[in-house]
Amino acid sequence: SPEGELVLMGTTSSDDFPITTGAYQEGFLGGGAFAPSGVGVDYLYGSDMIITRLAADGGSLVGSTYLGGTDNDGVNTAPDLKFNYADEMRGEVILDDAGNVVVVSCTDDTDFPYTNLFDFTPSGQCGTFTVLNADLTGLVCGTLISQVSDEAAYAVDIASDGSFYVCGGTNSSTLPGMAGWQTAA
Repeated sequence: SPEGELVLMGTTSSDDFPITTGAYQEGFLGGGAFAPSGVGVDYLYGSDMIITRLAADGGSLVGSTYLGGTDNDGVNTAPDLKFNYADEMRGEVILDDAGNVVVVSCTDDTDFPYTNLFDFTPSGQCGTFTVLNADLTGLVCGTLISQVSDEAAYAVDIASDGSFYVCGGTNSSTLPGMAGWQTAA
C-alpha cells in the first residue's frame, strides 16, 4: 500500500486465526475436509479465505477478516482446472486506487458473500471477485463468476480507466463474452 502496509491473502482451516474486532466476517465457516495434492497441507475443517492487512512496521493488524461461506473457499477443487503446481491454491489480492482490497479466488459455496454485480448462476465451483473496504470491515462489492460448470479466478489487475481484469479457468462455454474464444486445446 502507499502507507507501506502489507496485505496478505491465504486460506485457513483454523477457527482462531487472528481476526480484528469489527471485521467483515469475524467467524470461521469452514467446509468439508480437503487435502490439496502436492502441497502438504490438510484442511481438516474445510477452508475459508483470510485477508490480513499489517501496519507498515509489521507490529499490528490494520484489519484481518475471514472471507467465505459454509463450504470450501480459497481452494481450487475442480480437477479439470488444475494443471500447474499449486493450482489448488491460486488467487490474488491487490489494492485499488481508493485503498480498497480486491480479492479473486475460488469457492464451492452457494452462500459466498457477494452483491451480484453480474447475473451469474452458481453451479459447481465458482470464481470469486470481491472488493472489501480498506480496513476490512465491509463488503464494497463482489460477484461469483459461474455458469454451467466449474470456474476459477487466478489473478486480477486494474486498467487505467479503473475497470478490473480477472483471469482464470473455466469448463463452461457459456460465460458471457465467450463467443469466438478458443474453448478447447
